[in-house]
Formats: sequence, C-alpha cells, structure tokens
Amino acid sequence: MNLAKRLLRDNLVVFLQETRGTAGDLASLPHTHLHFGTFLNPDEETGSSRAGGIVTSIHKRIIDQVRRYGRKPSLRSERFVLPRAIDLAISFVAEQYRMADIRLVLDIDLPDGLIVEGEQTLFEQVIVNLLLNARDAYESEDVANGRRMVTIQAVTDGIKIRITLTDSAGGIRKDIMNNLFEPFTTTKPDDKGTGLGLSLSRNIVRKMNGEIGVENIEDGARFVIVLPVPATASIERSVA
Repeated sequence: MNLAKRLLRDNLVVFLQETRGTAGDLASLPHTHLHFGTFLNPDEETGSSRAGGIVTSIHKRIIDQVRRYGRKPSLRSERFVLPRAIDLAISFVAEQYRMADIRLVLDIDLPDGLIVEGEQTLFEQVIVNLLLNARDAYESEDVANGRRMVTIQAVTDGIKIRITLTDSAGGIRKDIMNNLFEPFTTTKPDDKGTGLGLSLSRNIVRKMNGEIGVENIEDGARFVIVLPVPATASIERSVA
C-alpha cells in the first residue's frame, strides 16, 4: 500500500469516527493546535459554529494529502525550506495522533528559512512514514495511553542538520535491526505494511546527500536523519 493510499485510508477512518455523531456531538469535539516546543494537545474550546468547520477541515486535509502524496514527484533536486516541510508532514498525521492519544512533542531548533536540497514531497513522505510507523508500533505493543509519546527534535550547527524521532513503543527487534532499511523487512502484518517504507526513506535521504539510522533506547527507538546544509543560500530571507 503506497503512502497516499495509506493516508487516505487512515484519515477516512478518523473522518468517520469524528463525524458519526449528531451536530451536538460534533460541537463537542476538541480542536487540535500545533505549536513548536509544546505538546500537541486538544484545546478546550467548543461551539456549534466549529462543528461544520471540523468536518470541512478534515475533508480538505484528506484531499490535500492525496493530491500532494499521490502526485508523481519531480525527481529533480530543488531547494526547499526544511522547517516548513517538517511542519507540513506533521500536520498530515496530527489528527491521527490525537485520535490514538499519542502526545507529539516538538523541539524544532532551526532557522525559519533554513534551506536544503532535495525533493520536498519525498522528504515529507520520509517524516510521515516514520510518524506512522511509531503510531503503529504503539498499537502493536499495546502501550498504555498515558505513556504514548513521540518526540521530534531538529538542530543544526550550520554544516549539518540532525533530525531525530524518538518513541517509547518498545524498540526494534534485535534480529531485524541490521536489516531494517532493506526492502521487505517489516514487523507488521501484511495489511499494515510492505516492508518498503524505510528502504525508500533511506534512498530519499541518501539522494539528499544525507543518512538515516536507528538505535534502540531504554524503552523505545530513535530514528536519526542527518542532512547537509547547502554551502550557499542556506537561509531563505524575505525581501521587502
């Protein structure tokens, strides 16, 4: 199952779950806000005027995701704003995380206009794939809701960019750790994955002259992406 179809399937489930009630039920649904450096938590606002907005927002997001990830990538190197791409990727799975009661902690310490070279849509797919894998890991390990958390950190020293995604879902089995990025390596049942996501992710990152790796930590796994900062035009600046 490719990523566009997977996102469509998952978000249709979210859509049906959130819209199966009456208008009054919809009005009570929490809205999700995304802030760097904070938890991705529902706020407390409710109101009937927001019910239709929730439905419209979910519907629009599903369409946007399928259009964005369903289109054929350009496969040519270009320059894009990295923090913006990370933000877009996170927004595509934010509602699924809320529904799964997974806290998403963001620590993005990058210049707002930091530029990297690559294909933006493909890079976003890498982040989305890692986030969906973490969500699936929590489901398969049946981790208690209060302990479900994924942390994304991103820092740069001006030469390299380091992006980490850390979960507490039990870690990677030792018998597949060395082959995790090889095609068809997976711990998921057939209806959950093909074993190609991480292999494709590695190819995408390598085409950006970067590297991706993984390590087990105390109670989970940490994926690490390292990318180079282009030698010139590394920061996008606004022109008055």
